Amino acid sequence: MKLGPIGTAPPPGATPEGAAPAAAVPRHSPGIATPGAAPTAAQLQGVVDRLNEALQALPSDVKLEFDPQARETVVRVVDRRSNAVIGQIPSQDALELARALNRVQGLLVSARA
Repeated sequence: MKLGPIGTAPPPGATPEGAAPAAAVPRHSPGIATPGAAPTAAQLQGVVDRLNEALQALPSDVKLEFDPQARETVVRVVDRRSNAVIGQIPSQDALELARALNRVQGLLVSARA
C-alpha cells in the first residue's frame, strides 16, 4: 500500500504491504468469549492476569483487577514503594454503587422467580 499525502486516508480495503487481509485475521482467541456472547468471570480473570503479566515488564505501576461483585474491570495506579493507590478507574464510589445495583437486581430477580 502506498501512502498518500498527509491527511488523506488509504482507499477502502487497502492493507499494508505484507499484511494479511482482514478476513484472514482471527476474530477471537480460544478461551475468550465468542463475539456477541458475554465472557465468563474466569475468562475475564484470565485476560486480566495476562495483562498484569505484560505490565510487569514495564516500569509502570498499573494494576488491573476484575471486581466480580461490581462486574467491572478496575484499573489502579499504585505507588510501588508504599503500595498506596494513586488513582483508580472506576472510582471506589462508582464500584460501590455498581455492587449495590447488582445486589438490588439480584433481589428483584429472586422475588420474580
